[in-house]
Amino acid sequence: MRYDSLDQIYEEKERVIASLAGIVLALSAAQQNFRPSAGRWTIAEIVEHLSIVETRLLKLVTALIRKAEAGRPLPSSHDEFRIIIPDGAEDAKHQKIRARPEYEPSGKLPVAESLRMMQAIHLNLNELRPRLEEVVRSTVTFQHWVFGPLTLGQWFTFIGVHEQRHLAQILAVMTSPGFPGAQTEM
Repeated sequence: MRYDSLDQIYEEKERVIASLAGIVLALSAAQQNFRPSAGRWTIAEIVEHLSIVETRLLKLVTALIRKAEAGRPLPSSHDEFRIIIPDGAEDAKHQKIRARPEYEPSGKLPVAESLRMMQAIHLNLNELRPRLEEVVRSTVTFQHWVFGPLTLGQWFTFIGVHEQRHLAQILAVMTSPGFPGAQTEM
């Protein structure tokens, strides 16, 4: 997956979080908490996982921005903008990857609260945009536990890629046998 502008990355993330919110907020509590099979997460747990991961990714991206700002020289603003997500990350959309324990959901956080956390993180990422524009092409890296070293730009892009992966999982849960039908209002 290749991104040719920071605008493209922000627009993709905006689209995914809007889709995610639109889908999960329209579900009943029974649908949000439906477990498709033993060992699989509910929709509420998937959204909670996203809020946990994104909280940590915001801290990581902020730290990498600071590191990049301190580590001149940076690529010229005339250099071509290109952020490529490693093939392994793209392939992982269709593979089962067990979350590290610190990223596993508790199962106690309501979907609306998890979404509020994600939306607050999104606002923080928007506030970081002027700084990110200056250093997004920096070569500073941090090790991902599955995909290896990722640059600042790749980590920032990974947030939306991770959301896309879990949006697909939510849609899969919704098509699982036994998924509760739409609840009617009384």
